[in-house]
Amino acid sequence: MKLHLESEKIEITCLSPVHVGSGEILNKSQYAYNSRAGKVYFPDESRWVQLISSKRLIPVLAREINTIYDLYTWCNKNRITDAELAQISRVISTSVGSELNDICLCMSDARNLPYIPGSSIKGALRTAILHRLIGAMTTGDKQRYWQSIEQVTNTAGDRAGALKGSLARVIGDLEREQLHCLNRTNRRDNALNSAMQGLRISDAVIVEGGNSATCLIKKTDRHFSGTDKPMPVIRECLVPGTKLQFTMTIEPEITRLIGIGKIEDVLSMARDFTQHIMMRDKKYFGGQWEETKQGNIVIGGGTGFVDKTLLYSLAPSEDAGIETVRKILNIVFNRHSHMQEDKKISPRKLKLGLKSGKAYRMGLCRMEIV
Repeated sequence: MKLHLESEKIEITCLSPVHVGSGEILNKSQYAYNSRAGKVYFPDESRWVQLISSKRLIPVLAREINTIYDLYTWCNKNRITDAELAQISRVISTSVGSELNDICLCMSDARNLPYIPGSSIKGALRTAILHRLIGAMTTGDKQRYWQSIEQVTNTAGDRAGALKGSLARVIGDLEREQLHCLNRTNRRDNALNSAMQGLRISDAVIVEGGNSATCLIKKTDRHFSGTDKPMPVIRECLVPGTKLQFTMTIEPEITRLIGIGKIEDVLSMARDFTQHIMMRDKKYFGGQWEETKQGNIVIGGGTGFVDKTLLYSLAPSEDAGIETVRKILNIVFNRHSHMQEDKKISPRKLKLGLKSGKAYRMGLCRMEIV
């Protein structure tokens, strides 16, 4: 019997740190960091109030709330011990170093367990599907879109906002042409016409009994010359080796219109795009990260410009892609150094994450059918 839907349980293994941000950013007055022990305490708000109330510190906190720079120092001054902090806090062990800045927290559920939203996975898959569809386009169609990108780039002047809007419209037209093929309404831009409705992704949650620990990762930029530069950005991430599961469901009658007849086709598209990115990384930035060979999806923040755009997929040649991308970055960031330095590769820096002295390619994962 022909099934209307095909569904599989998919397991994600984090091959490198994965950060899907919750949008919450904590400063040093909102967490306590014992740099000697390498432990960061994130107090539960209600239990924190109970603790300082039991120590009769609420009047002290009320007087000093606007002047607290370092919560751990304040706790020491007021004789709040690490053991007491541990009882009311979520604790992360870290080797980031003696100084922490603002910390970008990852997504977590009501039980404080990290997870990856289905929307983040589907967004990454959408880019991979479009990469495959672009590869199947005629040379003339690809050239038409590339000429539009070059035109809006060359006429933008120094107006970053206008350029971003124009590029978004070009890529939006491409998406509608390739994905909006259901003809459910007479408006091409209506999402009801998108064949992506035939692909459904649930949230990815930690496998039962699996490791739910997170880690803190310091952003590091690797220049194509091989030098690494740590940056003052700290992200909470899923630890490499973390396993999560989600359900992928396709409606083949719809997804066949975009080249997906079975779930294995989605995984194949994801792997092709991911390896397309990884090969560029190795070519220009070096590094023998064994995990890149196993990766078939890149998820989350801190992953880089190329991972989330289709410009190099559309470019008629590598050199043409580099030339246009460096012009775009020069306008967006208003830094003329992009034009001078990005001649070999653009962007000229690869975003990495530093954990225990090892530099990881951020967001790299492996998806497998369970």
